Amino acid sequence: MRNPRTLQLLAAVLAGAVSCCVRAAEGDVQVLVETDVTEVYVGENIAYQLTALNVTESITPDLGLDPAVWDIAGPNRMTFTHQVNTRLYQGVRYTYRLTPRKSGRLRLPGATITVKGKTYTSDPLAITVNAPELQDWAQAEIVIEPKRVFPTQPFTVTLRVALQEVPGLEGRDPIKFVNPPSLRVPWFLEPPEGVEMRQRPDDLLREILQRKRFGFEMEGYTINRGPLDFGFGTRAAVVLPKSDRMQRAKLDGSKAFYFVYDFPLKFVAEHPGRVTFGPATLKGMLPTGATGNRLNTQRLMVVAEPATVDVVDLATLNAPADFSGAIGRFTIHATATPRRLRVGDPLEVKLEIRSEPGSGSLNLIEAPNLADQPQVVERFKVFDEKPIGEKSEEGKVFTYSLRPAAAGVDLPPITMTYFNPENEKFETVHTDPVKLDVQKADRVSSAEIVSAERRTQGVLDLKETEGGLRQNITDLAQLDDQRVDIRPYVALPAGLVLCYLALWSLVARRRRIENDVAWQRRQGALKRCLERIASTEGKPADASAEVRAALLGLVADQVNLPAAGTTPRDADGALEAAAADQDLRQDLAGLLEALEAQAYGAAVAAGDAAEIRKRAAALARRLYKALSA
Repeated sequence: MRNPRTLQLLAAVLAGAVSCCVRAAEGDVQVLVETDVTEVYVGENIAYQLTALNVTESITPDLGLDPAVWDIAGPNRMTFTHQVNTRLYQGVRYTYRLTPRKSGRLRLPGATITVKGKTYTSDPLAITVNAPELQDWAQAEIVIEPKRVFPTQPFTVTLRVALQEVPGLEGRDPIKFVNPPSLRVPWFLEPPEGVEMRQRPDDLLREILQRKRFGFEMEGYTINRGPLDFGFGTRAAVVLPKSDRMQRAKLDGSKAFYFVYDFPLKFVAEHPGRVTFGPATLKGMLPTGATGNRLNTQRLMVVAEPATVDVVDLATLNAPADFSGAIGRFTIHATATPRRLRVGDPLEVKLEIRSEPGSGSLNLIEAPNLADQPQVVERFKVFDEKPIGEKSEEGKVFTYSLRPAAAGVDLPPITMTYFNPENEKFETVHTDPVKLDVQKADRVSSAEIVSAERRTQGVLDLKETEGGLRQNITDLAQLDDQRVDIRPYVALPAGLVLCYLALWSLVARRRRIENDVAWQRRQGALKRCLERIASTEGKPADASAEVRAALLGLVADQVNLPAAGTTPRDADGALEAAAADQDLRQDLAGLLEALEAQAYGAAVAAGDAAEIRKRAAALARRLYKALSA
C-alpha cells in the first residue's frame, strides 16, 4: 500500500521541459530547476526537480545547499527523450526531497552540472518557510528508547501525538470530530542511513488501519476504496492507534488533559555513530475548542523536532580477547554425539546460543574458540576451532569436531563472553558439563597383524599347477564364466542421471514454493482467520469489526487479493468464480452485512460476541473448503 511522494511535479515539469526544448537549439545544454511549492512549514517536504536538457552522459549535480539548513534525500534519476516536430531532444531528470530545518525566506542557489569539462548553472529559487504557530491544542514529539545503544542492539523510535481535550467534550477523543489530519513520519518510508528496521511499518499500520473515516492520514500509504467510500481507486490510509487520556504540560506550565497516540517502530543500529530521526509533521484542521454546540477548528502545523540515538563503538570498551560479538543477554547449551566412544574416536559437539528478549542480532556472533579454552584442550583434540554457525528456531548453533585424548574424560563446561548493555559490562556464561563414556582404544601387535590366519568360507585354496591354469583341471564346475557383464556399467551412469533429475526437480519445486507468495498465503489462510476470530474473546467492543476483517482476509488470502482493501463485493466475486453454492454466498453476505451494522452501532454484548465467533468460525471453514476446491 506504499505510494512514495517523489514525482508530484511530473506533468507540470514535463510540459515545461518540452516548452524549453522548443526554444533551445539542438545540442545546447540547459539546466532547469523547479519545486512543487513556494511556501511550506519547517519540517515539511519539498519536491525539488532538476532537469538537464541535451545531456546523455552520467553527471553529478551540485545543489549548493547548506546541510545545516536543509535535509536532502535522493536523488531519483530518470532519463527521457522528447520529439518536438522533427527534432529529438534528450535529457536526464533528478528528483530530490528537501526538508527545511529553519524558518524564513530561504534561497535555493543555482544548481550546477559539469558536462565535457564545461559548467552549467540554473537560475536560483526562493522558498518561504514558516515556523509552526505556538499553541497548546496539538503537540508532537519523537521519543527514542533507549537513547544510547550498541551495534545490533534494538531500540524503539516512537512518534507521540497529543491532542488537547475539548472543553464540553470531556472524555471524548477529539480526533473523531474532525477530518483526518496528515501525518508525515519519514522513517516509516525509509530508515536513516546506518540502521535497519526490526519490524515492517506495513504490519504495524495494518493493525491500526481504520475503515471509519477518523484518525490520521499516514503520508505515503494508500488503500483501496471500500463500499462506504466515494469514488474509485485508492485513498490515503487512515490509521488510529489506541489512545491514552493523560495530563500534559502546556506552554505556560499548567496542566491539561490530552489524548495521546503513539506510533512506535523498532530499529537496529548497524554501525557506531549518531543517528537522527525526524523531523515529523502533523498538519490539518484540528479542534481548538467549542462554542456552545459548535466545534471550533483551526488549520495547524505541528512539528516534532528531530531526536538522536547514540550508537557506541565497542572498541572503546576494551573488549576481552574471548568476546564473541554477542550483545544483549544469552544462554548457551551443549550436546555431544555419541556419548559412548573410545579414545581417538570423533565426537560431534553442538553449541546452541539462545538470546533473551531485547538482545542484538545473532548474525554477528562468532563461535567461541575451543582451542583457547584450557579445560577443553586438556581433554580433547580440537579440529574445528571456530566453525560457521547456523540459525535455529531458538538461536544460533555451532558444530565442533573433537576427539578425546584420554579415557574417562567428560565434556567440560564451554564458556562464551557477551556484552550486557544493561550494565555495560562483559559477562561470561558456560554450558553444563556433558557426561561421556570414553573407553581405552584397542591395541593390536604387529606380530598378530602379520601372522593372523584368515580363511573365508567358499573360497578355494590356490594350488600350484603345471602346464597352465587349465592343464590339471578335470571338473568343469571349477571354471568360472569369464565373459564381461556390461549391465552394471550401464546401470551406474543411468542411475546417476535419474538421481540428478530427481534432485533437480525437488530443488526447483522448493524454489517455486519459496517464491510463491500466493501459495504461502493460501497455506496459512484458515489458521490466521480462526486465530483472529478467537482473539476477539473478551473484546466485545471490537468483535464485529475484527471478525468481519478476518473473514474478508481469509477470502483475500485464498484468491491473492490485497487483504486491506478486499470488500464484500470482492469476496462474493471470488466465490462466484470458484463456483461456490448460492447458500454459502448468501450466508457470507448476510453475516458481513450484520457485522458491519454492529460495528457502526452500539457495542456488542459478550453473549452475542460468543455467538458471532462460533458462527464466523463455521463459515470460515466452509469458505476455505469452497475456495480450495
